[in-house]
Amino acid sequence: MADSVTWYSISELAASLARDANRLRFEWLLPGHGDRRRLPADDMAERLRGLAARTRELRPRPIDFTAMRW
Repeated sequence: MADSVTWYSISELAASLARDANRLRFEWLLPGHGDRRRLPADDMAERLRGLAARTRELRPRPIDFTAMRW
């Protein structure tokens, strides 16, 4: 998660991840770009919980939309 590209609220994103981290069970990650990844569901759950914890540490900051290329 990158706070520099979260257009609404990094705090809301962190809260959403925290809510879902213990409810979702999956083995495959199929991103829109990059390599797909398959791990046992328990490993994926642990990684998602770790992502949620790291995202909670991010603090909101203003986004400089003039620096974005559209």
